[in-house]
Amino acid sequence: MKFGFGAVLLIGTVAGSAVASDVAPLSPPTASQQEASLLIAQITERYRYKPEGQASGIGARPFERFVKVLDPDRLIFTQAALAAMAAERAELDKPGDGKQLATAHAVFATYLARSAMLYAHAQDLLLRDMNFAGHERFQRARSNAAWEPDDNALRDLWRRRVMDDILKLRLAGSSQAHIVTTLRQRYERQLQNVRTMRSEEVVNTYLHAALLHLDPHGAYLAPPTTLAERARPGLVGIGMAVQQKGDFVTVFELPLGGPAERSGAIALGERIVGITQDAGQPMTDVVGWRVDEVVGLLRGVAGSRVELDLLAQGVAPGSTPRRVVLTRARLKVAGLRASGRLELVERGASSYRIGIVVVPTIYEDFAARKAGIKDYASVTRDVAAALETLKAQQADAILLDMRNNGGGTLDEAITLTGLFLPGVAVAQRIETQRGLTVAEAQAAAPAWDGPLAVLIDQGSAAGTEVVAAAIQDYGRGLIIGDTSAGRGSIQSLVRLHEFRKNPASQLGDVRLTVGALCRAGGEPIQGHGVRPDVVVPGSLGASSADDATLSARPACRAQTIPKKAGLGELLPSLRTLHAQRMKTDLRYQKRLAQRAQELAQLASDEVSLNEAERRRTMEGEPQEDIAKFQLKHAVQVLTDSVELSGKR
Repeated sequence: MKFGFGAVLLIGTVAGSAVASDVAPLSPPTASQQEASLLIAQITERYRYKPEGQASGIGARPFERFVKVLDPDRLIFTQAALAAMAAERAELDKPGDGKQLATAHAVFATYLARSAMLYAHAQDLLLRDMNFAGHERFQRARSNAAWEPDDNALRDLWRRRVMDDILKLRLAGSSQAHIVTTLRQRYERQLQNVRTMRSEEVVNTYLHAALLHLDPHGAYLAPPTTLAERARPGLVGIGMAVQQKGDFVTVFELPLGGPAERSGAIALGERIVGITQDAGQPMTDVVGWRVDEVVGLLRGVAGSRVELDLLAQGVAPGSTPRRVVLTRARLKVAGLRASGRLELVERGASSYRIGIVVVPTIYEDFAARKAGIKDYASVTRDVAAALETLKAQQADAILLDMRNNGGGTLDEAITLTGLFLPGVAVAQRIETQRGLTVAEAQAAAPAWDGPLAVLIDQGSAAGTEVVAAAIQDYGRGLIIGDTSAGRGSIQSLVRLHEFRKNPASQLGDVRLTVGALCRAGGEPIQGHGVRPDVVVPGSLGASSADDATLSARPACRAQTIPKKAGLGELLPSLRTLHAQRMKTDLRYQKRLAQRAQELAQLASDEVSLNEAERRRTMEGEPQEDIAKFQLKHAVQVLTDSVELSGKR
């Protein structure tokens, strides 16, 4: 299912335009869809996590959620158009009353009619002369922008949007004829994407939007239809999860062990602007394509090669893309496993052995464990084995590299923490049905009792935050890096067909938030994250459309576990030594300045429409890998702690 169609590009109005006659009307909502709508409202309201004092529903109402999903960059609707749908707004705010799905169809019909008219205007703009020597600017990131007041203002917005699209291709070296052809085809394809939306896709999109009103971290997972019907058996991909972000399909996740992750050539947040299904063939421009269309190009026969043109997160769309060649293959589970290595740090006449244990995810092969297989995959077991090897190599300290670790099973996060903090309360859970419970690590001899640090970044989340927070709360080790993601919700999958008398047909599933995680010290993880003891900046985390809701939930109330004494007295010295090293690392400083520019651009994403100015600000020299700098300095900080504490 799709939760959005991507930003519809280049729109304005043309007098007398209308929806094309070849657009078939949506079929009426089915009885199963109506039943799914009712069950979602009932189940979500009954079982979702409701912190004390929280009202029924969070944030935007269903109408606003649905409109935002349809038009995420506020390019189709206007204030006037939304005001004219007051009746539809009121109806969608009545969950499960039987009329909502028909009303959602009506809202979509308005969206489709406006899209058809505005796309016609976009096509017309391609043939007009435009001034690229003025002082006009265009804001690309419009998810939080105000709606344009009326169609006149919207037409002017899209005049500037067309100018920006033309400039992006012109700065990339395209001829005027190629620009017109490329953009005309792009706009036609985007309008066709809207025209060919089927009734179930519209309904599924609305049901997901309505669910977000009650549970901002939930999701409606529709029964497999569209994508399953289009998939061809025997095809494989490159091990990459993607999502729609405005005009672009972006890299959302790189499953470990897949071709994309193993190549080391692709980063989260990068935008796919071109694909060649078979190496050596012409590159296909995929800007503005839907997610399922892009996925279709990425998949192919195992062993075949695919070329990607990528733009890094924060890099201007008009910049020259970077080309990556990958070979399609099935995901190799072995790539998921934690591993360790030893790094030697020279300090004058002394040398220090720093053991680095990379923990890419928190995993457990539950099926293998249940079947009684002794060597089933477990992150705790793999980290313990790596620690034994590093101890045999006489490591002086251990650095757990948990960057970009999105978490996993909570039980494994608890046992992993127990390798360093046995017999303590690791985390607290507040759940709808069970109330407050405390998760404790088993009492045992620690697998490692020497100097310890955990390296985290903006991609470290959930179970990883549980581990890092406990180590910080008890003063067991240093936390180094960036503030983590702050995702501490507990979710459960609810299968809707299990709540009906006749469960024969599938109604889809609901991923429901049923609780929240708190640190061992009682503070919430959700929306707060884990703040490092020593800040060592790294890569920007991949964001999503729902990031704004991460702090929507009130802080959970939990018993406070007293914080034990630890490394606090060393922190001022460690920070001073780190700051001194940073001043002399000019390459890292340059990369941090580039990161600051990326952050500023992501915040405003406003660009000049003056061609000369744009050429002056185009991407210069390639950026170095900030993750390597981060790891290097984290190792130095840990070495400082070993020197200052005298513990080896």
